[in-house]
Amino acid sequence: WHHARGMRLPQIRFSQDAPAWRESIDERFLYDSETGKDSLTRVPSGDIRWQSRFDINQAMTWGATIDISSRVYQRRWYWTGLEGREEFEEYSLLNRVLLNQPILAGNPVLRDHKINKIDFMRGQINFELQKREVIYNLKSIYYGQVLAEEALKISRSDLKRGQDAKELAERKFNAGLIPEIDLMRIQVDLARRQGGYSQSQARAESARERLRLLLGLPLDQPIEVRFQDDSDKLFNLKSVNDTDKRLEIEAEELNLERLEMQTDASIMDKRIKASMQFYYEIDTRRDKFAELSETGNQNRGVSLHFEIPLYGFGTTVSEIENLKIAQRKSLNDMKNRLTNLQADTRRAIRDLVLARKRIDIVSASLELSKKSLTISESRFENGLINSRELIESQSELTRGNQELLNARIDYELSMAYLERIAPADNR
Repeated sequence: WHHARGMRLPQIRFSQDAPAWRESIDERFLYDSETGKDSLTRVPSGDIRWQSRFDINQAMTWGATIDISSRVYQRRWYWTGLEGREEFEEYSLLNRVLLNQPILAGNPVLRDHKINKIDFMRGQINFELQKREVIYNLKSIYYGQVLAEEALKISRSDLKRGQDAKELAERKFNAGLIPEIDLMRIQVDLARRQGGYSQSQARAESARERLRLLLGLPLDQPIEVRFQDDSDKLFNLKSVNDTDKRLEIEAEELNLERLEMQTDASIMDKRIKASMQFYYEIDTRRDKFAELSETGNQNRGVSLHFEIPLYGFGTTVSEIENLKIAQRKSLNDMKNRLTNLQADTRRAIRDLVLARKRIDIVSASLELSKKSLTISESRFENGLINSRELIESQSELTRGNQELLNARIDYELSMAYLERIAPADNR
């Protein structure tokens, strides 16, 4: 974009030959005064030229380009004829103004500037989308570790309840208050919980490794997550709806606008090429450098150039039709993408609302599970229920804790996804 803006300003260049040297031998027919005939003669010649050139090129807002140049050089030249070697030296100063105006091509200068501006805007959008993708990926990995760490805590609590139940069952069995089958059932369930806890440990360590890799940390770097549950903070759904224009659509619209301009320019270029050039120059050639300040020859000219395809066996028509088809295809693709993105936004909103409802429902049922477990533990201790009912009550509480955790993580991920796809004005 800096380059595109700079091209709207004068482009100044300097070039120099220091020096340009040439030696050559030509064969020419020269008149020999002694014989009175033309004879084929080898003619050595050469020159050495010191030349400097200064150019200023300016693109005009109406599409033309102006080139202002000044060239000065010193030339030493010789050639050898029948009468001997001839040498001379000259100095030249050429000041020239050239105006090139394209015809039937629109305004290429303004068109190129608009295309460059569109590319700059698309670059900004792509950068924002990539940044959001990085943030979303980081949040996904982070909440994946949170899920694994919290699940490990739930599994640890579940294991602790199983160990407490085993100790209580052993005391009751030793006292002859419960049959051996109840003790064995609790022991088997404890072994299952120990296996589940080991799996939770492995999943937590795997989640830590994924986060370390994403952050570029050593694999043995200690990591501790501090999760703040924001599920009580409702997401402002008014900031996002399926009718908002997402950044992807803005990029597609810019790309379509760019393609339309390029297509129109290509179609004009395939049909007729035309340009007009005007030039004016002052050419001063002198034997001495000090005399270059004198006015030289004034030259001027105009040229009008046309290129018209007369017959190309269908190549021109087919190329133009291909350009139009590509433009229509891009428009159809954008409409399909718009529909898909609207559906994606609706799905994301539904997922967030559903996760919020799941949190409320599971939270209410979890309170009942806690009360039910308290009652079951008391009844088992008093011999009113067997170990199967106690295990079922404990498992119900563990499942409730896991469901609540899953709902909270889903809610956080849904909010993160909505922040990722939200239009720029609503973030």
